[in-house]
Amino acid sequence: LKHSSSCGAPWGGRGRQRARVCVRTRERFQRCSHVAVAMWGSYLKGASDFLANASAQDVLERARQAAQAAQEAASKVSETVQEEYRKTFVDLDCHIFAARPELQVMEFPSDEKIERLSVRLNQDFAQRMMILNMSERKYDTSKFRGEVVEVAFRGLPSPPLELLLELCLSSHHWLASDASNVLVVHCFQGYSRSAIFLSCFMAFRGFCATPVDALHQVCKAVNISDKKDIVPSQRRYLAYFQQVQQGIFPTCGRLRLLRAQLNGVPRFESEGNVAFRPYIEIWNAGMMVYSSLPDGSMPTTTFSANDSCASFQFPEGTVVSGDVLIRMRHVYQDGTKVTALRLAFHTGFVMDGFQLAKRELDSACGDSRFSDESFLDLVFERLPAAGEKEDSVELEEALPQVYGKARDLSRKLAEEERKRQEADAATAAANGRVSDVDEFAELEAALRGPGSSGGSSGSSSGAAAAAGDGEDFVKALEVATGGSEEANAKAAGSSGGGAATSSTAAAAPPPPAAAAGPSAAIPNGAAAAASPAPKAPAVAAASAPAAAAFAWWPWRASLSSSTCSLKLRLGEGAICGATATAAEVGNARGRAFSPRRRRKTSASPRLSRSTSTSPS
Repeated sequence: LKHSSSCGAPWGGRGRQRARVCVRTRERFQRCSHVAVAMWGSYLKGASDFLANASAQDVLERARQAAQAAQEAASKVSETVQEEYRKTFVDLDCHIFAARPELQVMEFPSDEKIERLSVRLNQDFAQRMMILNMSERKYDTSKFRGEVVEVAFRGLPSPPLELLLELCLSSHHWLASDASNVLVVHCFQGYSRSAIFLSCFMAFRGFCATPVDALHQVCKAVNISDKKDIVPSQRRYLAYFQQVQQGIFPTCGRLRLLRAQLNGVPRFESEGNVAFRPYIEIWNAGMMVYSSLPDGSMPTTTFSANDSCASFQFPEGTVVSGDVLIRMRHVYQDGTKVTALRLAFHTGFVMDGFQLAKRELDSACGDSRFSDESFLDLVFERLPAAGEKEDSVELEEALPQVYGKARDLSRKLAEEERKRQEADAATAAANGRVSDVDEFAELEAALRGPGSSGGSSGSSSGAAAAAGDGEDFVKALEVATGGSEEANAKAAGSSGGGAATSSTAAAAPPPPAAAAGPSAAIPNGAAAAASPAPKAPAVAAASAPAAAAFAWWPWRASLSSSTCSLKLRLGEGAICGATATAAEVGNARGRAFSPRRRRKTSASPRLSRSTSTSPS
């Protein structure tokens, strides 16, 4: 500006104007620059604060995770130390399981564990325990301060049927002689034999309905799998025991074995042409009655993978009776013998045909070297026993007395156990009825009239109307379930009067369409009667008063807010007024008691009625 004022005419006015524009532009630029700096400064400050907070939260989260990991590690270390301490100093590094307080299962008392096992058992059950040794092994029984019974059944996966019944009888007498007595069972490897006996004994005593039900509890107690550790032959004897409990006794017949044929040759050897080099053994009553390899040499008959079956012909005198064990074994080239399959059964329960699939054969059921289509055919001829009887009564008398005695005692004990459980349930229900909230009693009292726990303090007018109509509502329900003609007439008359006297119904809006949802208002009796009813199939004469009773009942006045959902569900079935059938009224009643609609309370004996769809 100073320069332009001292210049001549060409620069005078225009120069000053341009200078002013430059000044204003510079000022505007400075202002914009200040605004931009302030704006970006705020952005940068917010970003830095965000990063600072994020980093702090991240550090805090990492610190929290590290602390939690350290706590978990310390907890695991503590649990490991406590477990090791318990196993070493409390359990003495030996396993004893309790199927029930009076039924114990222990591992085999080997030389390195018999001292610790005897110490534990003597501390807990000295002079009041009986040990059943099902291992077929001998050990020093003097270390145990109690009775030790040797239970010998050579080779069978389960005790023979008659021996099983005798063991149940003797074990019951031992436990019944003194309430503090304890029964301890063990076998050699694993716990399968012990589990089978205890399952039968628990079913014998009535603790479980069937031996299979008891098997689940026992296997869970001893920490084994009832599917993997229990072989098919053991399950077969559980079924035999259950049949004896039901009074189905085995026959006294004998079987002459003719041929055993395995369809589907397993591949035990992958090299060479020989896939299966088997021999077969037959055991009866703990004694071997036949073996296709008597001298211990290599089997003369071999089978390749291309063969369709492996067949064995038995000598003419191969006769068995009672508990039988058939074992087919494979011999490797170096002389090593392994069991390919095994089968235990009782001749008294064998039908005319005896064919078993792969899943019914021990060892083969879980062996992938057997095809899934493999099965065993056992061909035999039934022989009459000496002096065999035709009459079932005489046949039962010919059997050992242990069958009938075990059946009668088992039924008696099962009945006593059932009564005891019912008495305990009744006592528990009586003790818990004081504190339990009975939803059905509350709802029923609310529907019948005022003064119940389900009523609301702010519903005096509706409750007053409900007081005189409780009996009419009950009569309507009786009509819906098929009452007499006189009751129908009374209910029809009372429903009209109830509609006229209900103060709540007088103020209710007109009824909605039949397809209205649960949120629609419940129509009163007068409005429902005035509105045209939708066309429906033929309805019984008893349906009209029942539906009318459902329509005019002062629901909102007699139900509290806690049962409002039940009220709406109950109203859905009667929203069509006089066209609702008795079955629909009953279904509406049943839906009101749906388990999904009741609030969570403690268990009540009357809650079992929630699935009923018939009006009560």
